[in-house]
Amino acid sequence: MKKEVYLKVILILSLIGLATSFYLLYEHYATGSSVCDVNATVSCSLVNASVFSELLGVPVALMGIIWFLAVIWLSVKAKKSKPHLNILFWWHILGLLSVIYLVTAEFILQAICPFCTVVHAIIIIGLIISFFLQRNVKINKKQTQKLLKPFLVVIIILNIIPLIIFNIP
Repeated sequence: MKKEVYLKVILILSLIGLATSFYLLYEHYATGSSVCDVNATVSCSLVNASVFSELLGVPVALMGIIWFLAVIWLSVKAKKSKPHLNILFWWHILGLLSVIYLVTAEFILQAICPFCTVVHAIIIIGLIISFFLQRNVKINKKQTQKLLKPFLVVIIILNIIPLIIFNIP
């Protein structure tokens, strides 16, 4: 398949992941049971209200929203810029680390959140696709570093803002 098709798949999956993350953020603050609460083992509410659902006071679902927005932006940019393919791949590696954290949390809680699992699957599929997209592409390291700096600045700012907002007494 062509690069554009794979990037479109990543884009569509990211839109689904973004919508799911918005729903999980809503559920994080909702009272009552979630649509996916089947029993004590299959429960979005249990996972989404646990101590693992926030990092430094910031809902993990909000971090997911920021993460998917970055993937959407990167996949659009990667259509015309080879270095963005490399950044997209490494961004998915970071996403995989969040999947490991969240799956570990579900294991500790002995509960699974189906909507979280959708997000995990999207990140892993995106990682696999981005790996194949960037693996045979000759990438100029200097150009990648030049593009990476402003991307990282924006991502850091987007993560610091909620950190400040959610931790102001």
